[in-house]
Amino acid sequence: MYTIVLVVKIYSARCSGPSAPPYYLLLDFGIQYINYSKSKQLAALLLIMETQMNSSNSIPDRTACFQLMERYQMLPHIREHCHIVSRVALALANELNKNGEQLNLHEIEAAALLHDITKTKSIHSRENHAETGAHLLRSLGYERIAQIVNAHISVPVMDASGRVTEEEVVNYADKRVRHSTVVSLEQRFEDLMQRYGRHRESQHYIMLQKIKTRTLEDKIFSRIHGSPAHLPELIAPG
Repeated sequence: MYTIVLVVKIYSARCSGPSAPPYYLLLDFGIQYINYSKSKQLAALLLIMETQMNSSNSIPDRTACFQLMERYQMLPHIREHCHIVSRVALALANELNKNGEQLNLHEIEAAALLHDITKTKSIHSRENHAETGAHLLRSLGYERIAQIVNAHISVPVMDASGRVTEEEVVNYADKRVRHSTVVSLEQRFEDLMQRYGRHRESQHYIMLQKIKTRTLEDKIFSRIHGSPAHLPELIAPG
């Protein structure tokens, strides 16, 4: 059985001329013939529309994030982890903004919810899920979210005296959540070492990240009231 799917691609482009409106829409209509039973093909075609409608600076809202979790078959325990990481990240970001930082809360929430978007696949493929997650989100038009997700495993290059970045907040929040429980850095890295420190090279990498994350922790908590031990008290119920 075959069906006809009308695919509408929507592109935005800037007009020229002093009296022209800033943007106009270009519509590209195409008819695709596919086997209806091949649901993955149908989903891919529909995804074309979504991708083309997203600008490079767009941010998926919570509903869109949950839909992406479903689409890419994020396992329930990974979803729960991402949900807790988002609460931790938002709690930190709100406190930092109260004390003079200018963090984008929408970017932080979306990136925290989606930071493990390809983790389910990586369990079997052993791929770097920060890189593949970023690649996926970039292909969907979420460039800024992709940048933050790409930096959630390794501590990003840091300026200790500079502003706290969205990448740093999400990275640190992820390092404070073991599965679905907020823990200390010591507990989190002990767990990481047990799970991933199979070889000397990986053990060295984990220890290096622990040192860098301690430095990041000092940077964040030097700008808010309280200590790392008080983090659970900052997290809003949800």
